[in-house]
Amino acid sequence: MKISRKQIRKIIREECGAPALPHAELVAVEPQSAISENITPSQEMMIEMAAAKKALQIVVESAENAAIACVNCSEEIAVHAPVMEAVVAQAEALKEMLEAQATVIAENTESNAVETVLDLVSQ
Repeated sequence: MKISRKQIRKIIREECGAPALPHAELVAVEPQSAISENITPSQEMMIEMAAAKKALQIVVESAENAAIACVNCSEEIAVHAPVMEAVVAQAEALKEMLEAQATVIAENTESNAVETVLDLVSQ
């Protein structure tokens, strides 16, 4: 049996007494032209990897919160807690792999330029 997102939100509201979060809309973000005009492809890749790392951190935090909330719900929902915990572990592993790859790439590129670009992005 397939359950829609709307039905899942309703179940969560009924079983946990917590309001279900509304569906978040994805918004396209244009790259900052001041930074992207003067960077090399390897620097641009490092910027994208830093953005991916930040996004993965958000995924890890959200999945952890879902796993915690899942345990406190009804038995039908609580049985999915181990799956949510596995999602958290996979997201953390992916983040670590991305960090390791970024380190290797940074070692093989102009480190001063990459650090400058990453400092600009993190601000």
